[in-house]
Amino acid sequence: MDFLNFTNALEDLVEKVNLSLLAGVLAGLIAIVAAVAQWKDKKEEEKEAESNRLKVEAAQKEIKILQLKSLKKTDELEKVYIDLNNANKKIIDLQGELKNEITGGESRPVLRIYSSGLVTHEVSRKKYFILNFDLYNPNKYALQNIRVVFHDLWGREMMQLGVVHFRDGLSVGLRPPTVDELNNRISVHHFDNIGSLAKNNTYPLYTTTFCPELANMDTPGYAVEVKWYNGSFVYFVNLKIENDKLINFGTEMSFNGQKVDHEKYIEFH
Repeated sequence: MDFLNFTNALEDLVEKVNLSLLAGVLAGLIAIVAAVAQWKDKKEEEKEAESNRLKVEAAQKEIKILQLKSLKKTDELEKVYIDLNNANKKIIDLQGELKNEITGGESRPVLRIYSSGLVTHEVSRKKYFILNFDLYNPNKYALQNIRVVFHDLWGREMMQLGVVHFRDGLSVGLRPPTVDELNNRISVHHFDNIGSLAKNNTYPLYTTTFCPELANMDTPGYAVEVKWYNGSFVYFVNLKIENDKLINFGTEMSFNGQKVDHEKYIEFH
């Protein structure tokens, strides 16, 4: 190979080497640019991710605050509900109390019977007992609209003999019967429109006499009809004598038409 050809070959080699270096440099630059771009993208993603994380945390914090406020409101509403419920219960209780005060509620009267010892009539020499019938209210509430009709089957015989005992307030005694009383041969001797009877109070209902010798012992001596706002009693009072004392014997009663035990609603003294 001559010198000229060698020179040309060398120039071609240098040119190829330069091109290779240039290509390598360009490839490196491209790689660096790509790496920088990728790093920037990653940083942007990290920045965006951090921003999103902060937003999520802020939202979660706000949600927590709202939840706490909601719980507080719920507690407040629950307290208001409890207060309203208690107030409603008090209103219902007060309404019930007011109704009981007006109507008497479940209050029921007690018939009290007081008997004297044997008394001898000065004229006829008949022996008899003086009986006082009282109406007593042992209940929490007043009895209202009380009306009483007293059927006396045993007292009229002594009335025909001129024996009539009475109670008028604190005054008690013996008086002659009126013309109407003497002419009255039916059993209804007494009617009372009492109205109301306060708790733990007693009303002097009726005074009569009982002569065992003249009375028809086969029938109840006294029938007492007591009506009030929430009910009615009918007492059928029967008595007998033991050792010169008057005692309860075979007394019966009904409440609103149904037979009931009289022990709670009749007292003998």
